[in-house]
Amino acid sequence: MDAPADQPPAVLVVGEALVDVVRSAEGAEGKEVAHPGGSPLNVAIGLARLGVPALLHTHLAEDDDGRVVLAHLAANDVPLTPTSLEPGGTTSRAVATIGADGAATYDFAITWAPAPLPAGLAAASRALHLGSISAYLSPGARVVDDAVAAAAAADVPVSFDPNVRPALLGPAAEAWARVLDLARHCTIVKLSDEDADFLQPGRDPLDVLDELRGLGPALAVLTRGGEGLAGLVAGAAVEVSGAVVTVADTIGAGDTISAALLARVLTHGVPADAAALRVVLEAAAEAAGVTVSRPGADPPRLAELGPAWH
Repeated sequence: MDAPADQPPAVLVVGEALVDVVRSAEGAEGKEVAHPGGSPLNVAIGLARLGVPALLHTHLAEDDDGRVVLAHLAANDVPLTPTSLEPGGTTSRAVATIGADGAATYDFAITWAPAPLPAGLAAASRALHLGSISAYLSPGARVVDDAVAAAAAADVPVSFDPNVRPALLGPAAEAWARVLDLARHCTIVKLSDEDADFLQPGRDPLDVLDELRGLGPALAVLTRGGEGLAGLVAGAAVEVSGAVVTVADTIGAGDTISAALLARVLTHGVPADAAALRVVLEAAAEAAGVTVSRPGADPPRLAELGPAWH
């Protein structure tokens, strides 16, 4: 499914699309389910469900798993760039094991070798979102760099979620250098406390967030699982609680927050003070609460959200 050539997307999302194989920690027979996934794919779908059209540039094979992902994208009105499909090869997989607390740990079989972006696409987009595995892995990280450079040259806002996966990365110091380099070009950075602990062990995650915001992002947000969110803008710092829900699992929660933050900034602008920042963070927490209340990466639609979204 390709985007119409005469309609530039509202948001260009660059990154991996894959199949999440979800199993229980016990590994019991019959407890394994496959879902389309990948952090950038989840963000693209989260945006579309929030009424913000998105276009995904990724690397998919035309195999059974790839067809599952394509059907999921089509059902959520998220088109692919024309160069996202590879005729041969194998679609990437992530095996997510769900613990007793609903948290997921991952093992990966990843190929990230996308074709170059169509010329002019990043500059013509309303915003660019990037992050997760695709921001670090070669050779596809070069495509991410090209998208960021084109967006920056055209003053297109950039959203970045480091979403580190230690099993796929080298030393934390190298990953941190990469995060710093990308953050310099961003309008929004969303970091989890787990990301901060891996990238800068022993530091207060809020200090890590503050360092990233100091590089240039107008909005920096820290996610803390069930404990909620903390946000920083120029002259204001705000913390909000997470939504009170029964957790099915946490898959896609951070991706929902990335989509929610970008959707709010595109429709209302970067929050200028503590009151506006609180509204943004509470809206993002509400959206993530819907996602964690049901299995897999299943972000909310606008109709499922309260007055702040309407």
